[in-house]
Amino acid sequence: MVHRCRADSAALHNQRSRKTKRQNKSQIVEKLGLDSNFNELVSKLAKFANDNSEAVRDARPPLLHELNDRAQDNVEPLLAIADIAGGDWLKLARDALLKISKTDIDTDSIGVELLTDIKRIFETRSMEGVIRLKDLRDLLCENDESPWPTFNKGEKISTRQLSIRLKNYGITTKQHRHGNLSDKGYAVSDFSEAFELYVEQAAQDKDVS
Repeated sequence: MVHRCRADSAALHNQRSRKTKRQNKSQIVEKLGLDSNFNELVSKLAKFANDNSEAVRDARPPLLHELNDRAQDNVEPLLAIADIAGGDWLKLARDALLKISKTDIDTDSIGVELLTDIKRIFETRSMEGVIRLKDLRDLLCENDESPWPTFNKGEKISTRQLSIRLKNYGITTKQHRHGNLSDKGYAVSDFSEAFELYVEQAAQDKDVS
């Protein structure tokens, strides 16, 4: 744990040094706010690690039952550190982690909704082969009850927003020919794995609950 603190602090120092060197001499570089207390902060972290490494390792803080098993495994070390730190740290950590996790859940939910709507489009239109990115966006926005017509600050979801969200599921655009023209699009078959892992699994989970 001590080595990790020292390695992290050294990496941050080196990163700051590289950033400073890239600046032109005529440019004014704004100092980072923690410069004056940086060494003190590193010293305190190292001391905490030295004094409490065994206690943190043995700690069994109350878990956040609002989270799934994987998320609980991820946050348990952070809760252990907060628990040993004492005071209000455990409550502050729990509140912060719940807020962060809710954002993750919301992001996952909108992603599954997007895949579900795309799957429905493919099935109702018996689509095969290739679909252009722009055409997929337009088809999504035909459903007024979905979030896509107003997703982009009251406007249609942009093709960029759509491609970024699908990329999170390993689905990326490629150049495809449409007659004499070439345009970005997707092979319908590229969605099969994401449909199985996320859409169908979500439906099964809903049936179980």
